[in-house]
Amino acid sequence: MHQPSLVTEKGRATWDDYTFRKVKHADPTNLSKESWCLLYSEDDFNRANKCVDMMKDACGSFGIRVEDPEYIEVGSGDSR
Repeated sequence: MHQPSLVTEKGRATWDDYTFRKVKHADPTNLSKESWCLLYSEDDFNRANKCVDMMKDACGSFGIRVEDPEYIEVGSGDSR
């Protein structure tokens, strides 16, 4: 059986290259206020805020900057 390999923009890499972090599997992105929104029901206001706080904490260790989104609240009975 052949060893697994990765196809990168620079050609093929071995699995060991990946596990020893010689190959990045993706460049981090940033979520700026202008680039994302969070839709939530009015009943989930606190959960929406906690979600953003958790994303900021978790993503920071990966070099991803998360800014507050554009919050969009929908009514609880709004089925659209």
